[in-house]
Amino acid sequence: MTEGVYQVRGFDVSNMTVVEGPDGLVIVDPLISEECADAALAL
Repeated sequence: MTEGVYQVRGFDVSNMTVVEGPDGLVIVDPLISEECADAALAL
């Protein structure tokens, strides 16, 4: 992607996009289950 923008793929049927901003993170498409999202964010 680019600096400050990341993607997590292969944890679910969708891809999670994480954008780092000055005030925190913006999560786009947080996956279908809390367990998958937790595992992706643990990376």
